[in-house]
Amino acid sequence: MLFDPTAILPGHFYSKVYDLPGINLYYCFYHPSMIGGVKVEP
Repeated sequence: MLFDPTAILPGHFYSKVYDLPGINLYYCFYHPSMIGGVKVEP
């Protein structure tokens, strides 16, 4: 599942809770071609 964390400004943070294991992709709000992933293990 790809999600957009919107703009994270200096001094701010973003958090997300994952209910299922797997790899969750995200992308940069300003540069959508820049993507990353979060691996959730059981």
